[in-house]
Amino acid sequence: MLIDYGLPKAAENLFHDVAQRNKQDAGAQEGWGDAEFANGEYAAARDAYRNSLALDPANTAIAKRADLCERILALEPDLRGLGAAPRDERSLKILAGVMDELSRCGGGGDKAAFQQAQAALARKKRPSSYSDAADSNRSLALQLWAARSPSCVAAGGDDALSRVMSQLAPK
Repeated sequence: MLIDYGLPKAAENLFHDVAQRNKQDAGAQEGWGDAEFANGEYAAARDAYRNSLALDPANTAIAKRADLCERILALEPDLRGLGAAPRDERSLKILAGVMDELSRCGGGGDKAAFQQAQAALARKKRPSSYSDAADSNRSLALQLWAARSPSCVAAGGDDALSRVMSQLAPK
């Protein structure tokens, strides 16, 4: 209920305390994971979900949530300690994901940005600056994401990509 009422930090504290008192409580681990997930703390959520899975390996819903956390973390371009080359690789994965989303729902958006994105994805040579390339890819992805057609937005799509894009979008 705390998460539903917009208090995921309070839920995180509550479930953390319960999970620490009873390390064999799969439900507490799951709740802790849900609270961390609601806070956008995907690494901590993944770990809590894994702890819950270790106690309840048949819980496919938790396995799916742990997998979603893994997919988000694999895309996250602003992950602490990430170097310029891996940041560029992730920006290309994000750009490719956005292009896939656009293709899936009939395109839309800025044709020039679409062509730039295709060129960036087709690039074979190492960029002169990984940081500049990553920034450019990120900007293109955000531009294309924002220009999606309403039917594309309504259709949903890749939840991991959607969460990463919402984190990258300027507030």
